[in-house]
Amino acid sequence: MARMSQQKFLAQLQSGKLIPAILLLGDEPYLRDACRAELIEKFVPEGSRMWGVSRFSADRGETQQALEQAQMLPMLAQQQVIFIEDLERIEKLGEKNREATVDAIAAYLENPAPFTALVLEAKSLDQRMKLGKLLLDRALVVEVGLGDDPEARLATATTLAKTFAREESVELQDGAAEDLAEFTGGDLMRLRTEIRKLATYAAERRSEEHSLNSSHITISY
Repeated sequence: MARMSQQKFLAQLQSGKLIPAILLLGDEPYLRDACRAELIEKFVPEGSRMWGVSRFSADRGETQQALEQAQMLPMLAQQQVIFIEDLERIEKLGEKNREATVDAIAAYLENPAPFTALVLEAKSLDQRMKLGKLLLDRALVVEVGLGDDPEARLATATTLAKTFAREESVELQDGAAEDLAEFTGGDLMRLRTEIRKLATYAAERRSEEHSLNSSHITISY
């Protein structure tokens, strides 16, 4: 299936059409969390999330349990989103367990439940192995990493710094976005935190200036 950036994926979700199988592939927590939040927001109403959102971990051996849950219509919810984290751990299993787990995932993807968005998450997958080949073929792959090229990582982080600043009503001067991206090492969670600090500082400065201006009163006789 298709591969797309996190931004294109978020735009596609606006259609509201349920996507049966999604692979969030990459190691950037901010991008992954943004996808998670939007999936829940689009597919499961707030009052139904206790029943319509489930989280499992392949690292804890919960893959089969997650697949079984995916086949079950949740109580008090018309649709559900099921997350399976740490999927790369399946590649580390013994051959027999690994084959059985991958076969179970393949069987589900052959006939996915129409009311479930199954979200598989991995920091990386060996595309030469059966699991990687299966998911690249059967799931919508969403890139939630910044890549290995330092220049490309910096460029992406710089662009997102400008986006974060606009969301916080902060205007960055020329070069400031790139400086922040370099300062945080392209860590988007840290980058957003720094911009929020700037926004708080700017708001406090505006408040102080307003107070000073308000207290500067001329009395005429």
